[in-house]
Amino acid sequence: MKLLATLPKLDVSRFETLTIREWLDRELSGSLARELVEALLRLSTYANAPDIAGVRSALAQLQLGVHGAVLYLDGSWRTIVSRLGAAARNAGAHIETSCAVAALEEDSVVLGDGRKLKASAIVLAVAPFEVARLTGHVTKLEPIRAACLDVALSRLPDPATNFALGIDEPLYLSVHSSVAKLAPAGGALIHVARYLAPGETSDAECLEALESISFAFLLALEALTTQERGVLVLRDVYDYSIAETAEALDLSEPNVCRFSTSGYGRRYSSSRPDCSET
Repeated sequence: MKLLATLPKLDVSRFETLTIREWLDRELSGSLARELVEALLRLSTYANAPDIAGVRSALAQLQLGVHGAVLYLDGSWRTIVSRLGAAARNAGAHIETSCAVAALEEDSVVLGDGRKLKASAIVLAVAPFEVARLTGHVTKLEPIRAACLDVALSRLPDPATNFALGIDEPLYLSVHSSVAKLAPAGGALIHVARYLAPGETSDAECLEALESISFAFLLALEALTTQERGVLVLRDVYDYSIAETAEALDLSEPNVCRFSTSGYGRRYSSSRPDCSET
């Protein structure tokens, strides 16, 4: 695709005032190309807010990813927290834990136990609603949120297959343990996520969907043909009807039924509707 080919050298400064949605409307008319680029922007920014997110910073972040600037940490966030804490202590910093910040004053931080800590500068690494609570200033910032599920495995069925990205849905799956030490020897850790839109909640239905995605991924790797994998994902993850699945995969409806009731159908949920609808 021409746009992706030119992306690494694209001058993103000329898109200063555009949101992601406005830029997509202007640059991409084809639905598949548009959905692909939007998925890549979600992947690189962790955000699913195209109506309010600026495209300049989103494209700049995507350019970093294209240039191979993604790093995976052995031990995950624990590595960052422990090493940052050690560096701060070695530099003479004192770290207070298990003590909430109650308020901010002009030159000090007021802790929940009443103590005041003098400070010439204060950095807030908290959510927007906490900024409002502590400072009294209401911000227009929208937090970036995702519903996440980690799946721990004693082994990965196919080590060569370790990534899936939702194009028409804001979904993500990656086996991060394939590039970082996040599991015991021989084991695997799969990260599954749904990028949440502003106002979208992470409820039981969302968690169930993530579980279905991870199950479908593992089962597809384990024993299914390419066509069976397609039917599994469309029917059981995206809840496509038999007719919609047949059209998307260029199969006959009887074949969709056959794949639904053989292969994974013998192992997967007996609560799936049968093919009587056809």
